Amino acid sequence: MKNKWFNFLKSIIGYSREKGFSPLPFITTLFIGSIVLLFLFYFMNRSHEVQRKGV
Repeated sequence: MKNKWFNFLKSIIGYSREKGFSPLPFITTLFIGSIVLLFLFYFMNRSHEVQRKGV
């Protein structure tokens, strides 16, 4: 089971023993992850789950 997760993480990062490091999967993962986090923050802010703290 640990090996499956390790291989999954390697494929997300874009590393393989044959080809080495490929930046395209890593950039794609970062792009999709940042979009998901931005949408999450936007919808939480719309429903006032994220509160602004006064200084």
